Formats: sequence, structure tokens, C-alpha cells
Amino acid sequence: MTIGGLAIAGAYTAFLPWNLRTGHNVFLGDAGSYFLGASLGTIAVGAFYAGIPFLASIAPLLVYLADSAMTLIRRMAAGEQWYKPHRTHVYQRLTDVGLGHISATIMVSSATAIVWAFVLFASDLFLTGAFFAGVGVLALAVAVIVLYLRLPELLDTRLQPAEQRHANSKQNIADLNAETHPMSEQKSGGSQE
Repeated sequence: MTIGGLAIAGAYTAFLPWNLRTGHNVFLGDAGSYFLGASLGTIAVGAFYAGIPFLASIAPLLVYLADSAMTLIRRMAAGEQWYKPHRTHVYQRLTDVGLGHISATIMVSSATAIVWAFVLFASDLFLTGAFFAGVGVLALAVAVIVLYLRLPELLDTRLQPAEQRHANSKQNIADLNAETHPMSEQKSGGSQE
């Protein structure tokens, strides 16, 4: 598990020199992000089968799982096509309300580390028989996750109406498509909604 985790960390750390400088960004894209998520999920399953308690095994993934689940639920409830490009994950919404990529990354990493610490502590409490204390600490982890999911709204001083946020999201997707597929944009004569 350790070697796999270090290999993944090393491979993805290679992106840092480019992404820490303004204007020199190299992004993973969907394929790289999916591979990273699958790798971390595989390590979590491997940790569980190696004898690590279930909660401790999935602790590093909880913030991301909650964000993905809430994004999917929110989009489906709004009647959106969940498989279409969007900018509604917490990280993306944090950058949309004005945080830079480094600040947003620090927020996501901090939430992940805090939740991880609470869940590991709760897992230890459960193993020692302190059930109610463990539940209390897990409740703190859930509170951090809920706060994390609400961060963009809490930090957005503009508090745009829902229609304006939706229009901005559509424009962001059109801009993203134009940046990633400039040739198809020129051939079609403009973006399509």
C-alpha cells in the first residue's frame, strides 16, 4: 500500500512545477482525474483487505465522495444531464467565487485532512469500545464535510440568483469547450447550447 501510494503521489507531484506558476497550468483532465480516483479507491480497498478498519481505509476519500455524490444528486434533481460537462464540484465553485487555484486546493486539502483525522480518531475510539465518543467524533467529521460542501456559498459575497449562476455555469462550459477544442469551435462557427 505504501509503495503504491508513494508512486501515485510522485507521479501526480510532477504537475506541481507547472501549476504553481501563474499562466503555466497543466491539468490532468478527466482521464487523469478518473485514473487518480480509481487509484486511490484501489488503495483504500487494498488497505481494508490488509486489515485496516473500514472507516480508516475510506477516510481520505470521504470529502471527495461526498462532493461527487452531492454534485450528482443536485444535477439530477435540477433535471440536468449528469454526464455533460459542468463546473459544479466544490473546487470549481470555489474558483468561480474568486479563490485562486492554490487557495482552493488548500481549502480542499485542509477539509480532507481534518475529516481524515476525525475519522481515524473515531475509528480508534470504536476499536477501544468508546462507542458514543466515536459517534461524537464522527459527527464532527460530518459537520466538516457539510461545511466544506457549503463553502462556495459561504464565501460568495455576490450571492447571485440561481438563474444567474446557471447562466454563468453554461458560459463557463462554453468557454472550457472553446479552450480545449478550438478547432471544433472554428468549424461550427460558435458554441452550441
